[in-house]
Amino acid sequence: MSLSRRSLLRALAAALPTTAGLAIPGHARAGGLEPYRWRNRLLILRVERFDQVTLARQKSLLREDPRGLEDRDLVAFAVTADAVAPIVGAAPDAPPNLRIVRARPQRGFQAVLIGKDGTVKAQWSRPVTLADLFAAIDAMPMRRREME
Repeated sequence: MSLSRRSLLRALAAALPTTAGLAIPGHARAGGLEPYRWRNRLLILRVERFDQVTLARQKSLLREDPRGLEDRDLVAFAVTADAVAPIVGAAPDAPPNLRIVRARPQRGFQAVLIGKDGTVKAQWSRPVTLADLFAAIDAMPMRRREME
């Protein structure tokens, strides 16, 4: 690892609060989420590999109701230790700079829901059903105002 990459990782680790060993921005400006701020909710799927079964299962669940995801302004990304791949929704020209800087995900999978304000709203250690995902989103004050 080059010194500049090491310095970048240290800066990211310092800028991002950690939750259960996961570096997730508490604020949309940290980690390159600014293009989504106040426009999209994010479902970050933290995995060890892009070819694992739990990620395939989560993708399948998300495909069950594309209109529901669109109505809730949801964008989903899979994130490994060194890469980010869009899963659902419009992506910016370049993927956000999300990097895992601490421990591996529990059981190799973690789904993290981030609200439009850039804060973590919910976390799951297995693929999340649309019923649970939509319930978490629909309980958010901003979403309730959107539904009025």
